[in-house]
Amino acid sequence: MLAGKATAGGGDGGAKRPRWLPWLVVAGLLLAIAVLSGQPFSAQDLRGSLLRHDNLLQWVGSLPHLSFEYDGLVVDNRAHPAEFLQFWLRKGAHAALYGALGLALAWALGGMHGSRRGRAWALAGLLVAAVALADELHQRSIPGRTGRVVDVMVDVAGFVLVSLGAWSFITLRGWRRGARKSTAPLP
Repeated sequence: MLAGKATAGGGDGGAKRPRWLPWLVVAGLLLAIAVLSGQPFSAQDLRGSLLRHDNLLQWVGSLPHLSFEYDGLVVDNRAHPAEFLQFWLRKGAHAALYGALGLALAWALGGMHGSRRGRAWALAGLLVAAVALADELHQRSIPGRTGRVVDVMVDVAGFVLVSLGAWSFITLRGWRRGARKSTAPLP
């Protein structure tokens, strides 16, 4: 199922797509991860941009107090609202990017339909974890970046959240299609 001209869209009459298309999406996401991972922190620092949005920073500061330590730095919505926002934006971007990678991998491995769906999603999860670990190890050699196990967990959590949403959508869609077929008038 990994090569050839068969469809990646499923046998339900959906649009026929070449099997290499999901792998192209996977390659694009891996390239994005590699490029972003190779940038020093200074190239990704959002604080300058965030500091220009006074209303947003005031709103963050007005939220219930949240403060914790991460990698030796204090993340505090009241004392340092720009750093607080940057922290959550960066972690959210990690989770979203790795969630998208996992979804693309599941698609490429045939996880959108059929009897192999569970195995495809499990393998996609293992591959996401492996890429996340390699990414964090690589980041240890980049100025201003760190490689942390907790970041691997954030990446895997992104995959899990996106997977639950996609799996629910796919299952509900299949259930609804089955319900429509069973309630259709007989010829």
